[in-house]
Amino acid sequence: MEKPEDTRHRRASTCTIQSRASSDYSHDNYKNDQPPQFLVGLTIASLASTLLSTLYELFYVDFFLRIYELPLETFGGGNVVFSLISTSTTVAGAWFVDSYAHQSSRSN
Repeated sequence: MEKPEDTRHRRASTCTIQSRASSDYSHDNYKNDQPPQFLVGLTIASLASTLLSTLYELFYVDFFLRIYELPLETFGGGNVVFSLISTSTTVAGAWFVDSYAHQSSRSN
């Protein structure tokens, strides 16, 4: 009975990275990747999203304070506490993901 060959090294050697010449990245080669209507649509969607979020941000604080009759200082303090908690959990989550990725890459 014939022993199956180890294909790990063969697979690694067949994975080659194709390099492109610097002329391949010129504007002429990539100017027709997306139709102009698609790019105009993305621009309009981005502009509309920015306008809506700015409009919302202008009015939501005033509306919220009027409805719940909160003093501005209390609202500001709550925003500071929320910002601190949000920032710390984001940093802790990023650290956890990076350390897990580092440990799993060592085990491979």
